[in-house]
Amino acid sequence: MASIIKVDTIQDQDGNNIINEAANTITIGASGDTITIPSGATLANSGIVTGFQSTGIDDNATSTAITIDSSQNVGIGTSSPNTNLHISSGVSTSLQLERTASGTEGKLLLASATSFNAIFSRDGSDSDKDFAIYTGSNERMRITSSGNVGIGTSSPDYKLQVNGDIVPEANNTYDLGKSSLVWANIYTGDLHLSNEAKEQGNDIDGTKGNWTIQEGETDLYIINNKNGKKFKFKLEEIS
Repeated sequence: MASIIKVDTIQDQDGNNIINEAANTITIGASGDTITIPSGATLANSGIVTGFQSTGIDDNATSTAITIDSSQNVGIGTSSPNTNLHISSGVSTSLQLERTASGTEGKLLLASATSFNAIFSRDGSDSDKDFAIYTGSNERMRITSSGNVGIGTSSPDYKLQVNGDIVPEANNTYDLGKSSLVWANIYTGDLHLSNEAKEQGNDIDGTKGNWTIQEGETDLYIINNKNGKKFKFKLEEIS
């Protein structure tokens, strides 16, 4: 039969309580004491710890590395976090989200009750990592592992591929290309020309026009969109 020692209090030689039990409450140490768990020992807890107070999680030395304040803000490198997660560093600050399995995805979600905005590093094998941006739970832009950028498409085949219209922010203000950096070729269907949105007309007679150039099998045509008249370019074949 095992030996049993029944006591309410264990004291050191100076009469200070080491362990005290009263009304089913066990007190270890006293105010100001330091309780040390030696290396190799394990503190196991299967119940609920209440009344626990701490400045944070230390760095295995004397400094606090992670702080959780009374507002449940978490500070890493700062003892006074201003937001839900506040990371501070005097050298460089970064947040790394790393996937460890092939075919899975790393993501940063900014969610509301009904939808989310997100940044994804996603899809494919470890050698095929696309970068996608979501708003309103839908993908809006993707940069593929080959450097192609798609807006409105998740599989861009060119450096920039857009599924939708592209318009300037201001009327009659910005250029496409410049005199020293011109596009090699422009591929288009009908070519629509209009200066009606300008404040002034053309430099010849000051009028404004609205025209569309269309291609025929052997001729080029131009349509006046203001009066509906149609014209054919007079072309001269050269060798």
